[in-house]
Amino acid sequence: MTSDMSPFTLLEEGTCVKECSTGFYQFGNLCSHCDPTCLTCDVSPYVCTSCSKTSAYPFLYNNQCVKQCQTGYYQNPETYTCDQCQWPCLSCQSGTNDCTSCQSGFYLFRGTCRAECPADYFIGNPVTWNCDQCTNNCNTCEVSAISLIPPRAIEHAQQVHIMPAGLET
Repeated sequence: MTSDMSPFTLLEEGTCVKECSTGFYQFGNLCSHCDPTCLTCDVSPYVCTSCSKTSAYPFLYNNQCVKQCQTGYYQNPETYTCDQCQWPCLSCQSGTNDCTSCQSGFYLFRGTCRAECPADYFIGNPVTWNCDQCTNNCNTCEVSAISLIPPRAIEHAQQVHIMPAGLET
C-alpha cells in the first residue's frame, strides 16, 4: 500500500496549490481572497500585510491600506507604509528633522521642534507656532499686538464704511 502525499495541500479557486497566491490568505486548507484594498493579507481578509502601490489605498497603516497617513505619521515612499513622525513632531514629511508642525509646548524652527525659539528668533505666528527671525539683528524681540490680529480682520476693518445719515435701515 502506498501513501499518496501530494505537495499540493491547499485549495485555491478549485485548484490544488502548495501555497496561496498573492491576494489570498490561508484559512485552514483553503486559500481565501484578501480584501480588495490589500495586496497581501494574513489571518483574515482585512489584516493587510502589504498594499498595492498603484491602488487608491497604497499605504499600510495598522494592517489597513489607506489613501493617506494620519496626523503624526508620514508616507514612506520606499516601503509604502505610514511611519510615525519623530517626537515631538505633530506632523512631518519624513522621519527625522522634517517636522511641519509640533506637539503642544514646542516651536517649529527649520524643520525641528524646540522647547523655545533660539536667540534672534521669536514666536511669529501663534497659530502655527513657528520661530521667525527678529529684524535689525536684535538679540531678543517681541511680537507687536497688531501682528497678532489675523490679516482678514485688518482687511475687514479697512473696508468698513460709515453709512451717511438717513440711509440706515
